[in-house]
Amino acid sequence: MWNKDWVINTKTTQCDMTPEIHAYLNEKLDTISKLVVVGDANAKVLCDIEIEKTQSKQHGPIWRAEMNLSFEGNTYRTEATAESINAALDEMKDEMTKRLGRDKKRRFDRLRRGGAKMKEWFRFGRK
Repeated sequence: MWNKDWVINTKTTQCDMTPEIHAYLNEKLDTISKLVVVGDANAKVLCDIEIEKTQSKQHGPIWRAEMNLSFEGNTYRTEATAESINAALDEMKDEMTKRLGRDKKRRFDRLRRGGAKMKEWFRFGRK
């Protein structure tokens, strides 16, 4: 389960939030929460989720899932449409984990490069 410092706002449009959908959404948020790196212990993570059923079509991608995730000045947004609500939530989770993983890797690579540069500076002048 995610940390209690998360603020999660869920909005549904033209559909109801059933316990099955809520449980499935919590399962996807558990996966996403593992990639959220918060440096400050008192920092809040704001997560806005919107699930919508579009009525303009009778078939095809009629479910839309959108997520906005904000923490420590960073904002991430994903949106997915699919034929079922579970597929839309899966696509949304996959895109968000891809973005968070890329950002986490970028941050740690920057840290490693800085450490290598410091090591190089300390070796300066030795033979």
